[in-house]
Amino acid sequence: MENFEKIKEKAITAKQKKAIDMLIYQGSKKREVAEALKITPTTLSNWLNIGKNPHFVAAYEKELECADNLRKRDYRTAAQEAQKRLIELAQSDDEDVALKACKDILDRAGDKPTDNVAVTVPNVSSKLAAVFEQIGGEGLEE
Repeated sequence: MENFEKIKEKAITAKQKKAIDMLIYQGSKKREVAEALKITPTTLSNWLNIGKNPHFVAAYEKELECADNLRKRDYRTAAQEAQKRLIELAQSDDEDVALKACKDILDRAGDKPTDNVAVTVPNVSSKLAAVFEQIGGEGLEE
């Protein structure tokens, strides 16, 4: 049975491997791949047609999955570095930078402030209450 599977399985050529590399990792356009490999665009299209070349398509899709996993790993690493940098910025001597970093950290943690919060301050003098009203302290109650 194992020998039958090996016979049934068809390897892709070196040119096809190069095509996969160019398409996935180098971001080349199909026309560029065809020119570089000295094949016609139709040949490349046939390779990418599962009905005409299922072995190439399977190898291409497997490599796409590998490339996607590599990208995800790289993004996770970059996200960890960004998180460390954001924490450093929260400890900045520049109050504006620190405040923005803290706000961003809280936003990302899901702790967003609610709009129009009513503030209750006990025993506020009428003069202080007037100041709060001038700066937009609606909802301030004595």
